[in-house]
Amino acid sequence: MLPDVVLELEGSSPLAGTYRGLDEVGPFVVALRSVLDTGRSSVSFLHAGDQMIVRHQISVHGPSHAAEMVLLQRFTFDANSGKLARITVEPEDAGLFDYVVHTALGDTRAS
Repeated sequence: MLPDVVLELEGSSPLAGTYRGLDEVGPFVVALRSVLDTGRSSVSFLHAGDQMIVRHQISVHGPSHAAEMVLLQRFTFDANSGKLARITVEPEDAGLFDYVVHTALGDTRAS
């Protein structure tokens, strides 16, 4: 992973935003893991050029909610070093994802 890696999650949840560098990406991943469960669900991988797309079934959960959906993670690799340069996280149902994450975390941003 490049030291200036960029991770992006669109939406309105407390986790939504752009995270730059290892010092921001690390806490985001920890916060994301606190609201989702991948269990032993189906996972698929697609490789295309400098990208790898991981598609898996997840459960996102809050204090009163649990929602099943597909989560896509798009990993883009630097052509020169082969290291991870960019990560885009894309919930299948962004509105539901945002709602459940907001109920779980309130207005706390991962940082």
